[in-house]
Amino acid sequence: MKKLISSLVAVLVASSLFGARYYVSTSGSDDNNGTSWKTPYKSIQKAIDSASASATWKAPSEVWVAKGTYKEGKSISMGLHVKMYGGFAGTETKLEERIANQENASILDGQSAHCVIENNYKNAEKPDERPIASTCVLDGFTIQNGKARYGGGIYNFYASPTISNCIFKNNEATSYGGAVCNEYSSSNVVNCTFDSNHAEIFGGAVYNGYDTQVNEDEDGRENPPTFTNCTFYQNSSNRSGGAVVNEHFDSKSVFVNCTFYGNTATSASQGGAVHNSDNAKPSFINCIFWGDKAAGSTNEIANASGTTAVVENCTVEKGYTGGKNIFEQNPALSELAYNGGFVPTMEVPKGSPVIAVGVAGEYVPTFDARNSPRAEVVTLGAFERFSAKPVIEVQPQATVKLGEKSTLTLEVSVRGDDDAVLEYQWQQKSKEKGAEFKNIDNASAKTAKLQVPNISAEQNGWQYRCVVTDRSYEVVSKVSTLTVLALPVITVNEKTTLTEAFDGTDSAVKDKDCKFKIVITAKGATPITYQWQESSNGGTSWTDISVEENKTANKATFQSNRMIALNGDFDKLYRVKVMSPATEGNSALDGEAVYSEVFSITRLYPAEIAEDLPAYLGGDEGETVSLTGQATEQSGSQVKYKWEVCQAGKDPADPKNWKSAGTKATLELKKIKVALSGNLYRYRVSNAGNPQYSEPSNSAVLKVYGKPVVKSVKASVKNVWENGQVQLTAEVSPKAVELVFKWHVSYDKGKTWTEIGTTKGTAETASTFTHVPNAEDSGEAQYKCVVQCCDNKGKPIEDFVTSSKTAKVAVYEKARFNGYTFVQNKEDVDWAEANLVLAYAEYPFDMTANATGYKLKYQWQVCRMNGSEWGEWENIKGATKATYKFKKLVKDVDDAKYRCVVINDDNVNAPLAPEEFELVVQECPFPVAVSGYGYFGTIDGLNARILFIDKSNVRIAYDDVDISLVKPTYSYKRTSPTSADFTLKFKNDGISFTLKGVLTSDEDDEVLSGVLTDAKNDVSYEIVLNVSYNCNEEPVISKEEVIGSSINTDYGESGKLIVDFIDAKKCNVSFDKYEGEATYTYKNNKNGFVVYNITINNKEVGYSAKLEVVVVSDNVAKVLTVENADKSVDVYSCYRLL
Repeated sequence: MKKLISSLVAVLVASSLFGARYYVSTSGSDDNNGTSWKTPYKSIQKAIDSASASATWKAPSEVWVAKGTYKEGKSISMGLHVKMYGGFAGTETKLEERIANQENASILDGQSAHCVIENNYKNAEKPDERPIASTCVLDGFTIQNGKARYGGGIYNFYASPTISNCIFKNNEATSYGGAVCNEYSSSNVVNCTFDSNHAEIFGGAVYNGYDTQVNEDEDGRENPPTFTNCTFYQNSSNRSGGAVVNEHFDSKSVFVNCTFYGNTATSASQGGAVHNSDNAKPSFINCIFWGDKAAGSTNEIANASGTTAVVENCTVEKGYTGGKNIFEQNPALSELAYNGGFVPTMEVPKGSPVIAVGVAGEYVPTFDARNSPRAEVVTLGAFERFSAKPVIEVQPQATVKLGEKSTLTLEVSVRGDDDAVLEYQWQQKSKEKGAEFKNIDNASAKTAKLQVPNISAEQNGWQYRCVVTDRSYEVVSKVSTLTVLALPVITVNEKTTLTEAFDGTDSAVKDKDCKFKIVITAKGATPITYQWQESSNGGTSWTDISVEENKTANKATFQSNRMIALNGDFDKLYRVKVMSPATEGNSALDGEAVYSEVFSITRLYPAEIAEDLPAYLGGDEGETVSLTGQATEQSGSQVKYKWEVCQAGKDPADPKNWKSAGTKATLELKKIKVALSGNLYRYRVSNAGNPQYSEPSNSAVLKVYGKPVVKSVKASVKNVWENGQVQLTAEVSPKAVELVFKWHVSYDKGKTWTEIGTTKGTAETASTFTHVPNAEDSGEAQYKCVVQCCDNKGKPIEDFVTSSKTAKVAVYEKARFNGYTFVQNKEDVDWAEANLVLAYAEYPFDMTANATGYKLKYQWQVCRMNGSEWGEWENIKGATKATYKFKKLVKDVDDAKYRCVVINDDNVNAPLAPEEFELVVQECPFPVAVSGYGYFGTIDGLNARILFIDKSNVRIAYDDVDISLVKPTYSYKRTSPTSADFTLKFKNDGISFTLKGVLTSDEDDEVLSGVLTDAKNDVSYEIVLNVSYNCNEEPVISKEEVIGSSINTDYGESGKLIVDFIDAKKCNVSFDKYEGEATYTYKNNKNGFVVYNITINNKEVGYSAKLEVVVVSDNVAKVLTVENADKSVDVYSCYRLL
């Protein structure tokens, strides 16, 4: 959707963006080439056709038409990509040289016979080309006397030219749009005047039906017809829409800053100015509707059923229901006339209510119909009543300083238009964070001069400004900041009047210093000045005391500089007048000053102290003691006493430490307590003539003998390293008497106590003690003090003993290294030798650094062999605990040197030098499994060869006895590097045996042995396995060597077994009563023996058997097992092979 400003720019700069230019004049000829004012065409259409021939969208051509009336005799058709400009005198070379006046009018006359301009592109010969769009311009023409069915002046059908600075006058349509008919059009109409046009049916001036998307931007947005700064004056329609009709649901025409005046529609309720129907959705913004009538009655805008219009910020005679910001005041427009520009307008007079009430928006123009600039807040309608922006010529003071209670006065002087009605609003902003300016609510705040009475300290730093508005503009003054000066606040510090006058005689007065002094302070805005005054008539009138008379007359401290005459001077009154910037010009104050209270003179006869107090006052706790003061005889009979006490331990030189203790001549201290011991007591005297007390007497010290009170024992630190110092302090009463302090410490939370020292003296001299704990004292140390009171001769009193509460100190032990411990498989591992540890592979291994100390930190380090030498020590990542754990030791990987660095806060910069050791990882003597292994050994003392065929089957052949074990099986589970659970099952003589036990290794890890027990059969066998038997030798024969070999051996008492191996599967067997073929399998156990499984199954002779022959490396058939056809089993052992 195009903004109006883009249309205006397109008109003004078109001359710099054209392809070719052709000229037209009433004196021209179509035989000319039309390329200059000297050779112009006579026909406008001829120029358009020539221009269209070379025009493109990016380089449109132009047609310049000189002044005069042009009667083409038929409708003109605007060319594609052609800009038409009228209003030339005929000499211009630049578009800007046109003079907008009536003398240069370019008039296109339809002679009441045809449409003046017809842009019909519904049946274009080149439908793929762009139709007329907003880049096609009609500017600076008067279009008159056109007559057609649709659009007497211009008919746009699927065409959307930009029409600007044109007058449409006396055009007629027999159907729609007396001046302009837009169908499927999005024409942009700017600064045009529609005067006295007529339509028989719809739209005396304009008919808008359907919108189109056609525009040169191809932006895909809706592009409704827009009418900006247009005047619709005295147009008429015989049915509806005296000026404009918007029809059909696609019609979203926009009218901005247009003036509708004096238009008429014959039909009632059909819109004297505008009629909207068939779901059209037009918008009217900043427009004026006045004097338009339908069927003789005021009817500005009419909407057919179901049709709505947006009417916003418009003046509408008698209002408009459903609009926004609708004004009904008469705009008082002038008659249509030339007020500047290309087209006539209706002037808005000064003071009109339509001035400066418009709104801003996408379509709102920056110029009016005369191309005059719009104000910041625009005038409604096509004519802008531009008023000058008010100017604040005199600003308020930038900074104002006033005293409290004053009246703040600020003033502005504003220059505005002659007819401008200026409104003032003063605002203020406090100093609070985030505060904003707010209107001041008093009568002067709406005038040029602001007055704020009785300002307070709260308003200090507030800011003030004035907002000035007229109907068009708002201006804001500069900010004035208020500084509120505090009024003086007077404090009387001293009223020392007449002193040293004893008997009241004149001679006595003359011999003594009878001056007086008054001391005040005043706080507030500075500088502060003082003026002392005196009154001799009881305060009725006051006289300033001159500096010549008394040099302190303008000081805060006023002191008389002459003797006081006993006759007369005592009747005088005194006060001080205080002035500051806060009082200057402050009409709220009497005499623009602040006054002190009134002072009078009193004759004084001071009292004096006659005797000193004793230096000490003592007694046992619970007794009553007393002190008595004495005044001189000259003090008179009405002497007052003031006893004062300074608490023990406080500085007596500081007057603040002396507190009132009594007001009688004798101070009685009843049932004294040790807490009072060490207190100082003194007294002062005064009398009725002199209420000020005398200088104090000497001080007496109170000593109270009793059971001490130990308020607390405090340690200088909360924690200390061993051998560090702990300073202990006891807060004890009584003070000023001799005490014995016995210091104790406990390291078991108070269960037992040890005396660590004794001090003697007063609480002020002997209540501290220093203790140095050692390493054995690490942990929590508790301290207490047992205090005993001594008599006045320094001898301890047995009954006066007190034990304090405890003070706790954490004693931190320094780091100490205590060696390593090692654990594998939950068993301790001892050192193999100095700094050497042996451990087994495949098992977890823990090594622990044993250290003592406070908050220890650990870092394990490793040093590995680098070639033939040890490398550098490196931190083990994550090994920061006392124990470092190997999940499973790996031989040749974990073999290395190790050490652990131990530190704490005490030795962080100098850690303990760690001990180091070497870890050697050994293979386990016990294999994970014994499957495939063969052993020499003994079972219950008998020599035997034990062959573990697989995971569960074992074969046992005795060397020297004929014992057959039927189907022996076993289970084996290694439980540690040096032990395993072992179970052996077999049958012998029909009895089943299950023997269980644990196998362990000897010190040299060469023999595995254990006791196997069968509890059921009450049998125990000792089994010994020699682990070195054939474990690493090659088998007796390889699989390839079997073919062609033989086995020839005796078995039993007279049996003979002969086996000849034919190939990898078959063999010939001679055994028992059978001789013939059999099959076999070969299994190499890789540990010194081979297992043959021979199967005989001869159906012809009815013989079958399974033979298992185990052959070891020394060519002895250790075991021959025979499973007969009946599943019976025979075992033969220990027969030599041939």
